[in-house]
Amino acid sequence: MERPVFKPTGAPVEELDTPALVVDLDVLERNIETVHSFFRSREAKVRPHVEAHRCPVIARKQLAIDGTVGGISVSTVGEAEVFAQHGFDDVFVASEIVSARKIDRLCALARDTTITVAVDWPDNVRDLSDSAQRHGVTLSVVVDIDTNHARGGVEPGQPAAGLAKAIAGSPGLHFAGLMTYQGATASDEGPDGSRGGVQRVLDTREMLEQQGLDVDLVSVGGTFNYQVAGAMSGVTEVPAGSYALLDDTYR
Repeated sequence: MERPVFKPTGAPVEELDTPALVVDLDVLERNIETVHSFFRSREAKVRPHVEAHRCPVIARKQLAIDGTVGGISVSTVGEAEVFAQHGFDDVFVASEIVSARKIDRLCALARDTTITVAVDWPDNVRDLSDSAQRHGVTLSVVVDIDTNHARGGVEPGQPAAGLAKAIAGSPGLHFAGLMTYQGATASDEGPDGSRGGVQRVLDTREMLEQQGLDVDLVSVGGTFNYQVAGAMSGVTEVPAGSYALLDDTYR
């Protein structure tokens, strides 16, 4: 395969060297429109999780079509850096960042980019706070709640509430809300399983609000259940990723 690939977007197939990964732009745009149209009239919006393609050009196409929160979701600091360099100014790192060097890189990004990051452990809250203060920035932080067989995250209810309060009381951090990851295992549980996981997050939101904490962000679901998660009252965003390109699993 030619590396790097110099052919511009839209080049005729006949001009490509083989093997080549080819995206059908008509299908791509139809996939995006199908999902985004669901969210246009709803409280919840989609936040494209760009790890599925890692392509700023595709991410721009996603954000250009109504129905999004206006920002993207990534899984790593490296992905956040690349998309920030391409002008994306609202980046949600939907995983825990724990090493000192990566936390410092994250805080460096926060000088010019709105950065949101997930946590599930008090020590991580402290480390994020220390770095944010050194860099003179504010990080938005969400509590990652475990609703999917101990993949990661803190237990819903009081454990999550305790962590949220720790964030809210930490200099350099802004408590933004709650998230959960619902992935391949949850996709086998059907709509009722999806609703059950989302509801545990929403119940935790209600608990926090009763205790005086604002919960502006509730991030749940994905491509496999966006119609379920996106229709539940209290959900603010669905970090779907696979829908743009899809894959054989969704056939």
